[in-house]
Amino acid sequence: MEAEPTWLSPEEMRLWRAWVDVSWRVEREVSEQIRRDAGITHNQYAILTALSQLPDRSARMSAISEGTHIPRTRLTHQIDRMECAGLIRRRPFAGDSRVVMVELTDQGADLLTRTAPGHARTVRSALLDALGPDEIRTLTGLLEANTAHSEPAAQRPDGAT
Repeated sequence: MEAEPTWLSPEEMRLWRAWVDVSWRVEREVSEQIRRDAGITHNQYAILTALSQLPDRSARMSAISEGTHIPRTRLTHQIDRMECAGLIRRRPFAGDSRVVMVELTDQGADLLTRTAPGHARTVRSALLDALGPDEIRTLTGLLEANTAHSEPAAQRPDGAT
């Protein structure tokens, strides 16, 4: 016999609804800004950002997938489109020809540089402006604690989007 479902308490439901409302609104506003200012998707922006933060501006597909939370099947499609647009290029890995590296092009870096100020303004407007410095530190700590609880250390990505 199935166990009786454990429903959310009223306070837990309030938190859940607030989380859903905020996360959907922020995602929508950020995605619209990136599409409007750069003509790319939020996932593509995340890929450009991840590559730009690496010393040689390149990474294996698996590392990009892990760092951006984009599933490998979707990542391949995004990389194909970005390569056609000249934002990234594929190249073989020096130590193993079976491994393909994805590298940020100067064109991709330029697009990211032009788009980043609007992105920062949108993130501030959509999320941060409603919070004070103490609230930002508290929320950051809570979200990091949730991530640490939810993802084993070996699976946690190092990059942010």
